[in-house]
Amino acid sequence: MVARWEAARVRQQLSAAVRHVPSRVLAIALLAFVPVARAFAQGAAPPAASIRIEVDNDVFVLRGSGPPPDYDYTHGTRIAITWPGAPGRLARAAGADQRCASAVTERPCLLSSLALGQEIYTPRHNAPTPIAGDRPHAAWLYGAAALERLTAATLQTLRLRAGVTGPPALGGAAQNEMHRLLHNKPAVGWQAQIPTRLAINAQYDATRLVARRVSPGPSRFLSGSVGATGGTLRLAMRAAAAAYYGFGDAGTWGTASPLVARPGRFHVAAGYEQSLVVHDSFIEGVGATKGASLIPWVGEAYGAVGVRIGRMEAEYRYVSRSREYRAAPDGHPYAAIVVSLVGR
Repeated sequence: MVARWEAARVRQQLSAAVRHVPSRVLAIALLAFVPVARAFAQGAAPPAASIRIEVDNDVFVLRGSGPPPDYDYTHGTRIAITWPGAPGRLARAAGADQRCASAVTERPCLLSSLALGQEIYTPRHNAPTPIAGDRPHAAWLYGAAALERLTAATLQTLRLRAGVTGPPALGGAAQNEMHRLLHNKPAVGWQAQIPTRLAINAQYDATRLVARRVSPGPSRFLSGSVGATGGTLRLAMRAAAAAYYGFGDAGTWGTASPLVARPGRFHVAAGYEQSLVVHDSFIEGVGATKGASLIPWVGEAYGAVGVRIGRMEAEYRYVSRSREYRAAPDGHPYAAIVVSLVGR
């Protein structure tokens, strides 16, 4: 009886706090902590959840003089909350423990996550009318849910994204507000963006550590992965390799990077992914909105540096993607700033 009263009181406090938060994204993230609060009220140890915020933009690319390459994948924002647990039925179906206590597990265990995100794509030509051969203006506003099956050496992730494209995705408004703040030219041509559509995509990735450090120091490993994406927006398959090298004092495991058992005070990371793209609405267009001619084989390389301060970790990641469509004269770089906060 007392446990139910405590859980109800926590819900009321969270709901009151949400009314004073201006961002709906943060409100949903706070409400996602309700299961954690309920477990605490029932006397269970609270799991270590994490909040991860990632902002991608080509304005972050380190470069010399001149403007940033404001085209192709030009901006993305994601906020996600991940916690070490999942419903019992899913755990039984996956043959795993219901909750993860660390990255070094004798049995498979499950993690869950919820996220909100927006992606913005623009053509190479900032023109009021579409240019033949160029990609269209496009934006996607979506919610996502993911289930991760973790062992000491593997991570399998199933992620579902559902949302809307077209004007309701707020791509033009977001881009031009950023341009106004930076005193850049407005982005024209958004009236010809891909139309409003409900969209859903499923993504599966399987990653395995192929070489790793097993000493008590910070994690250091090489990994390989394969994956696929399918749905109304994209259809692709991929293979990737990555490396993580931590140094400094070792920290405690967090759910934002499940395979990093002991995050370093500092770390560097690098990786390469090769994709076979069968369909991409953000390049080829939708319906009457015509786009570009797809290049099926697309490569993407990245390098990252990061630092951990207490329960917060910040990372800068530089990404270089090869040509994605025939009319593009070259590839496209962008960069990401990622901040993760691990709760206790």
